[in-house]
Amino acid sequence: MATALKQTTIRFNDTYTRSIAEKAAAMQGQSLSAFIMSAIREHGEKVIHERTQAMKEFGEIVLSQRDYTALMDSLENPPKPNKTFREAMKRYKKSEIEWK
Repeated sequence: MATALKQTTIRFNDTYTRSIAEKAAAMQGQSLSAFIMSAIREHGEKVIHERTQAMKEFGEIVLSQRDYTALMDSLENPPKPNKTFREAMKRYKKSEIEWK
């Protein structure tokens, strides 16, 4: 029995992203839909591969409920920077290292 295809509507929240997608699709000789599907497949396969490799290398990380709650709380309510952290940031800024 054939599976019905699901349709999804994509809304661009900015004209720049839509413009890039349309230009790239035209350069590939593809419709916008075909280009988006291709980009999703390519990026999705890369993400799945990277995450699978990380799981193989590091294994699963299983947190207890208490540890999970503490992790989520620290992400949602990060502590204020202490003196050591502020000094480290000053040294980092002086180093002129660029994060990309």
